[in-house]
Amino acid sequence: SLVGIWDLDLTTNQIYFSPILKAILGYRDDELANDNAILIDRLHPEDRDRIVKEMEDFVQRGDTIWDQEFRLRHRDGSYRWIRSRGKFFRDLQGRAYRMAGAHSDITDRKEAEEQILYLSCHDKLTGLYNRHYYENLIEHPVALDDLPFTMIVADVNGLKLANDAFGHAFGDQLLVRFAEVLKRDRSPQDIAARIGGDEFVLLLPQTSEGEAIAVIQQIENACNKESIESVELSASLGFYTIKNRNLIPQEAYKLAEDAMYRKKMVEGSRYRNSVVNRIIAGIFSGTRMISSTAGRWSKSA
Repeated sequence: SLVGIWDLDLTTNQIYFSPILKAILGYRDDELANDNAILIDRLHPEDRDRIVKEMEDFVQRGDTIWDQEFRLRHRDGSYRWIRSRGKFFRDLQGRAYRMAGAHSDITDRKEAEEQILYLSCHDKLTGLYNRHYYENLIEHPVALDDLPFTMIVADVNGLKLANDAFGHAFGDQLLVRFAEVLKRDRSPQDIAARIGGDEFVLLLPQTSEGEAIAVIQQIENACNKESIESVELSASLGFYTIKNRNLIPQEAYKLAEDAMYRKKMVEGSRYRNSVVNRIIAGIFSGTRMISSTAGRWSKSA
């Protein structure tokens, strides 16, 4: 990565930026003045107060080694991650009079770290949170401020039939489409996760039973309007609302799952029969789904 040198006179606030440091920000040597205020102004808003205070505290504490990471605005408007390392020079009375060091562009490293972190808690296919993230969440009791707390468990109907009939790529499209429906019109504190092949969970803080029923109705209505190559999107949903901290999330999940499976016994078979009838009717002619093999796929589902 690029490394640019800087040298700051703390008594006059004059600073030297090397041409490489300016190049990190997209400028030629003669296009960016040697002015410390310019770098302060280019700090990311989320980093500015922290870095300014950290520098002031360093001077006051008498520390000598400076090592911080922050973002600086590039000429093109984007932000570059910078690792700033340097040393304070002090006089015999311990007063800092000079600070010199280097800025390294660590943007690639930070983006790789962020990607790894994202993948560690998100489902690669749908972009929702994954099972690992969900299980970490439900290890803790529900906060009092989040009560009533509703858990909705959803299972996409006919996924195995879709995979057998059209292939897994088609089944993946159903999962992605349902994930889009699940997170549509959700509030910032709601959490949607894919925790199994065709199983999803929606966590709704401060959501009563009546509100949960309305959310489920909204999801079901949205599914009724969605289809892929004439295959309607369908899911069975069940819920349970935690009203006090005596019930742990794992128990609420089991109750919500039981409610979902009761609905799936009716809705799932009805949905599969509907799809099979369409296969037999020849709606999917020209695809791999043909009526002569519909019976085999129906049984495998």
